[in-house]
Amino acid sequence: MILADGINLPIVLIYGLATFGPLTLLVTSVEGLVLWLAFGVSFKASFWQILIANICSTLAGAVVWFFQAVVVSRMVIRTMPDFVNGYSYVAIVLILIYYAKSVLVEGLVLLRAKARAKIGLRPARLWKAVLLANIASYLIMGPIFYLSTRPTFGGVEFVDSAASVVNCDDTVYYIAAESKYLCKIKADGTGQQTLVPYPVADYIVTSDQKTFVYRAQDGNLYSYSLGEDQPLRLWQTDQRFDLDQVALSCDKRFVAFAEEAGQYKVDVTQDGEYNHWEHRYRWRIEARRMESKAPVAQKTVETRYHHPLKIVWDSSDANLLYYQCYGVIHTLRVQDGQLIETGIPRTNIQGSSFQHAGGGRYGGASDWGVTLDYNDKQKGLELFCMPGLDPFLVVNEGAEEIVRLRHDYGLLGIGNPGPSEASFLTGRGNVIFQAGEWLYILDSIRKKAALLVRGRKHVLTTKRFQTTLKAGHDMSD
Repeated sequence: MILADGINLPIVLIYGLATFGPLTLLVTSVEGLVLWLAFGVSFKASFWQILIANICSTLAGAVVWFFQAVVVSRMVIRTMPDFVNGYSYVAIVLILIYYAKSVLVEGLVLLRAKARAKIGLRPARLWKAVLLANIASYLIMGPIFYLSTRPTFGGVEFVDSAASVVNCDDTVYYIAAESKYLCKIKADGTGQQTLVPYPVADYIVTSDQKTFVYRAQDGNLYSYSLGEDQPLRLWQTDQRFDLDQVALSCDKRFVAFAEEAGQYKVDVTQDGEYNHWEHRYRWRIEARRMESKAPVAQKTVETRYHHPLKIVWDSSDANLLYYQCYGVIHTLRVQDGQLIETGIPRTNIQGSSFQHAGGGRYGGASDWGVTLDYNDKQKGLELFCMPGLDPFLVVNEGAEEIVRLRHDYGLLGIGNPGPSEASFLTGRGNVIFQAGEWLYILDSIRKKAALLVRGRKHVLTTKRFQTTLKAGHDMSD
């Protein structure tokens, strides 16, 4: 049977006995009736033995359920359109696998001497009875499994071509999933091109879109311009740094970075307290020439919290650099080998480069960086994209929700690679988002979507991706 074994283990885990009990009794009854009608086995005598067999089948189904994702992947079901086009075949294969498991487990359980004595069938006829009984239960529960696990994606229609979805020709920069090269592609799926033929972990696009500063897979900082033979290493370091700690001057002559330069403790004990110490962290902001890597100027800043300094170079003056600490934006001028504070207060700074940046951070053993903000706005529309166990994407027009997209494959529809890192394109209602290692295009107004390319960490040359400092917006304050 299907709803009382591992094929429905999520229901058992979430809804407990309220679901497990009735479904188990239903399927046990169906199988008991088959044994009575086809083999003359007393329903009353066999019921408890069949119930025990179905409970064991449920527990054994957990093993099959654990490998279910492997089966789906082996059938080349990886993207959202794959699920739309191929899930019916996947469901059939999964049902057959669970059916074989149910027959095997239930047959072995019912071969016990006590069970055989109650049922009164020889082994050969017992196996035939188990085969037939499970066919009956699967014919009833199989369609329920398919209808309750197939993905609907919130009514969004997936089409073959991104060109039929978007109404703009924005350039999308991204890191290719397989090669890790920095590439670009038009939002309509045309003009795909490799820009940096070296593995990239995170990157900055300059204003002329011909030079790229990037953190490589080895953790160091490099620059690469189109047409060059090889990249230039700007900063060799063992530190984990994010690209909001890096800034490029508007004329591309200088690069600056903020690196950790040590820490110490300070005794801040006051009357009535006992040994109250606080940490202090030193950060060194250093500016270098791009080509020679020769130091131009540097400054040391102390903070109370271990949070990296954000820096941005002025969009028009190559001698002005800004950093943010405790929500306050400080202005530095390059002068005589030093970065001199001018004392001029600033509220908002917009740089000339573009990068994948926002308010959140993530970190792992081999990859880390800054996440995009969860919301974006465009021409009366508001986008909200929340990652997590049940990720979803919502676009509202005023108080009205016009689309809600989530990867709802499975009985509960959670734990799937759903939408994340979403942004508006310049076309009204056009959205780009990442799901797993794929980028998709969505027309939120017409509820149409298409696969764009296999890649991640997209960057657009829009205000959302422009290097920015905002007074009061600092995680360290």
